[in-house]
Amino acid sequence: MNDNIRARKLLKAVCAAIIAAVLTISMWPVVRISVGKDVWITQNFKKAEQPVRINFIHSVQKTPVEENLIARPGYDFILKSTKYQSFGVGLPFLESDGAVFVKDGDYFVMDGMGRRFKKIDLRTGVGTKLVVTVGDTEHRMYEKFPPGTKIHLSCMPLIEAYLL
Repeated sequence: MNDNIRARKLLKAVCAAIIAAVLTISMWPVVRISVGKDVWITQNFKKAEQPVRINFIHSVQKTPVEENLIARPGYDFILKSTKYQSFGVGLPFLESDGAVFVKDGDYFVMDGMGRRFKKIDLRTGVGTKLVVTVGDTEHRMYEKFPPGTKIHLSCMPLIEAYLL
């Protein structure tokens, strides 16, 4: 009888550990890139905060822009910095835009921005060469989709990414 009780307790403990592991894994954050209703890619985090970089050619200034973000386990994005070559519409330059503004060679860098986004919507454009890099994986959106295509970035739990 004692062996039977021990076996049941062990089985319950193993089942509880499996359920806890499945729940933990199912809540692990992923970055999802979708186009329209189609999921184009879902990428698991490789570390606690996943770097996300958005590169494009500014539509008015015709100069490169790089936005550096992190996707966080809280399922959102934080804009850390913006790097660009020329001042123009929509580019940060005020002290309130970031903590540090420096010139780095041919570029200006606004760092320490700390802006939070639950989702990010982008569009491909003529000559804008939109590239989204998640971790170490580069996605050349401008080569895959015609100008005007809406690109949606979101950060969510793994289970949600595969159930939606």
